[in-house]
Amino acid sequence: MSRALILYRNLWRTINKTFAGDNTAVTASRTELRNQFKANKNLTDPLQINTLLQDAEEANEFLKTSVVQATKSGCGSYSVSAEKAELMKEIQEDINKGNV
Repeated sequence: MSRALILYRNLWRTINKTFAGDNTAVTASRTELRNQFKANKNLTDPLQINTLLQDAEEANEFLKTSVVQATKSGCGSYSVSAEKAELMKEIQEDINKGNV
């Protein structure tokens, strides 16, 4: 399987997981993913292809580690998964330490 196809499938899964329950975000993200890959499907320059694939890998990692999808659970309150709550805590600690 090609690197591009693997990345496409990984991004598709990441989108589904990151935006689970938010059909608007899932649909918009899938559409953008599809459009970007289709727009570049005829590229032949290996350097340009490699750059775009690296961008896709970075986007996938960003979605996995930096996007937190909250669910409104009441008037003015939101909830996030335990996994994402831990991520938010780690990010806040890095900010407090000046690492960001």
